Amino acid sequence: MSLESMPKSKNTIEIPQEAVIVLDFDDTLFDSNELKGLFFDRLASDLWKSTEYIYGLYQQSKEVDSRWFEKFSRLLNLIQEKVLSILEEIITSQPSGLIFEDAKNFMEKAKSLSHQVVILTAGPRDFQITKIKAAFKKAGINFEGDIIVVTSKEDKIPELKERASASWKAIMFFDDRLPQWVSSINGLVPVLVAREGVETQGDELAGARISSFEQVKFRQGWPEWSTASSLVRVLS
Repeated sequence: MSLESMPKSKNTIEIPQEAVIVLDFDDTLFDSNELKGLFFDRLASDLWKSTEYIYGLYQQSKEVDSRWFEKFSRLLNLIQEKVLSILEEIITSQPSGLIFEDAKNFMEKAKSLSHQVVILTAGPRDFQITKIKAAFKKAGINFEGDIIVVTSKEDKIPELKERASASWKAIMFFDDRLPQWVSSINGLVPVLVAREGVETQGDELAGARISSFEQVKFRQGWPEWSTASSLVRVLS
């Protein structure tokens, strides 16, 4: 089955035991929309400003792309360490650290089956690392894989190509926003994670489409089919 003809299903997909799992973080494993609301409200309260004002500073900061956190902290008149401390406090005060429950169960299952799991996320490094570690700690996830933070979505390309050209048989890549370049990487199976209420991108590029990790199952061994574009088996 070719990638183009693979049905965009909301049914179950299978991951072979030998496949490596690469996971985006924001909106894939972690409730970023909920965090934004909590984060802006907390900053507004601490600084005696309106939430709308804080959001405006955030929007202004995003204009500089990868350096937005540095500019945001400066506009808040706070050192970055203080903003990171607030971020960590917010996440650890929430049940399961804002990690989606289905994602938590999926990661625990992957670990129990000795899958190699990689977190590949884009954004300011200190901000992303603080967020990920706080969320995993609160959720009770003992993550032992690689956490790779790149500057932008495009910077994920060399990371994935490097791993695809190594000894891995295939990479199952889960993301809520699939860019055009996913189809250029041999051995990559792109899975679109389309959660309710989350704006997604790249449906036409996806080898499969899920709304929850409950739709992902694990199988022992390697399937009879061997091409990466047919590793996702859609079950009726």
